[in-house]
Amino acid sequence: MDDFAVLGIRMTEGYGLSETSPLNSANKRPGVYKRGTIGKTLCNVEAKIVDGEICVKGDNVMKGYYNKPAETAEVIKDGWFYTGDAGSIDKKGYITITGRKRELIVLPNGKKVNPEEIETKIKALHPDMIKEIGVFSKDNGLFAIVLPDFDFLKSNNLVNIFETVRWQVIDKYNRASRDFKKVLNFRIVTDELPRTRIGKLKRFMFPLLAETEVKEVTHEEDPAEEQYSVFKKKLEQLTGAKVYPDSHLELDLGIDSLAKIEMESFIESTYGVSITGQDLSGHSRVKELYELVKNKMVKMTDQVDEGWAKILSTESSQKLKGNGIMVGLFHFFTFVYFRVYLNLKVKGRKNIPKGPVIYAPNHQSFLDGLLMVSSLPGFARRNTYFIANQKHFKKWWRKIIAGSSHILTVNINYNLKESLQKIAFILKKGKSVVIFPEGARTRDGQLMSFKKFFAILSSELGVPVVPVAIDGALQSLPVDTIIPKPGKITVEFLEPVKPDQLSYDEITSKVREDIKQKIQVNISSK
Repeated sequence: MDDFAVLGIRMTEGYGLSETSPLNSANKRPGVYKRGTIGKTLCNVEAKIVDGEICVKGDNVMKGYYNKPAETAEVIKDGWFYTGDAGSIDKKGYITITGRKRELIVLPNGKKVNPEEIETKIKALHPDMIKEIGVFSKDNGLFAIVLPDFDFLKSNNLVNIFETVRWQVIDKYNRASRDFKKVLNFRIVTDELPRTRIGKLKRFMFPLLAETEVKEVTHEEDPAEEQYSVFKKKLEQLTGAKVYPDSHLELDLGIDSLAKIEMESFIESTYGVSITGQDLSGHSRVKELYELVKNKMVKMTDQVDEGWAKILSTESSQKLKGNGIMVGLFHFFTFVYFRVYLNLKVKGRKNIPKGPVIYAPNHQSFLDGLLMVSSLPGFARRNTYFIANQKHFKKWWRKIIAGSSHILTVNINYNLKESLQKIAFILKKGKSVVIFPEGARTRDGQLMSFKKFFAILSSELGVPVVPVAIDGALQSLPVDTIIPKPGKITVEFLEPVKPDQLSYDEITSKVREDIKQKIQVNISSK
């Protein structure tokens, strides 16, 4: 309407139904206009809200459905017509429609949720990234079906679709929403959401779209080429899934950032072709990536792919930046604050072995990095580097802090391979590193899944992992708060997990389980 007004065209927005012809209310008329509403009722029309539903009464309301007394009784009660539209009326009489009442989701706790309202809010957070979204009830909570704009992801070289949507969109929405309106889980789809002929979402089909089992479809035939057979075999080895030319690398095969790095190494050693993360984001289906490799390949070799051993053996050109002075200053200025105000208790220092170590703490709050600085003994603190998410160090003063102290920033969407090589370089120099395997702070106190890149480093370099259980930090500094509250925080160094004869997954599971058990013991003892 505002766009038409710019052109000098006045328009009036009206609200009515066949049963209440022609209108119940109108907006953009003399003395009546409020953006986002459908205006006020017309003369001789009344409106009220009953249990969240808009009801109207007036000369424009029908007498009933012809020869259908039962259906009439359902919608006309005491002279009021129940429209089926969910909405509200403000103090000045402006009416707002929020959706259809029959589409409201009633949760097990009795709370009613309007899916359209949530979908609109989520899309508004990142309209360029989210093409379509549908929300419904699943497993006693809200679940979303998300269709991203793959052209946007491709043009921005975003290669971790699920993680990007999770943290840049869903988590951002959840942090601003009440508990019962939070989206607990979601699934990425590649096809448009089902709609009726007039464009309304077929919400009854959402549960089928959320199922993990994919219906039988006709796939393209494999190219009859030896190079493709080798290419396909490697993908099946990495993913444990059936691979087809039209399979999406991430959404169908589940290839994550680490698997993509392995694939890059394999392609380089087998086909002599060097590809980048940008190549992978721009060629997201098996056939597209294979055609890229095929066109660049000169000759396929029989060289054995050494995987992570070769990737991490590449010498990094970087020099160890920063010094222990800045870390020491952090410790000096926070020591009393943490011990007195936050009642920090440190346990298990005897479990810290000499030599390079990978510290793997759970992540509860923004305090965790400083808690580690304050908890490590002096000899370990001076030789420890902290791995941090690059997004937290974009401001100039934070970059200065990172550059002058033992902080190495990484970005999972860009140059993760080089970041892992830098971490390996640090460990080879006899230094230790702090890596938060969850990759993000918990939102509810529960441990999230652990990413296994710390286990890969441990296994390939023969470096022990020290699990670190942080408890109480979330209560002291909840998400979206700035000032910590007085509390009781415990940091405990657990027995080292040695990589001997353990697989990447076994190391990851062992570290996570040790931390989980320790936190549960702490909770039960409170």
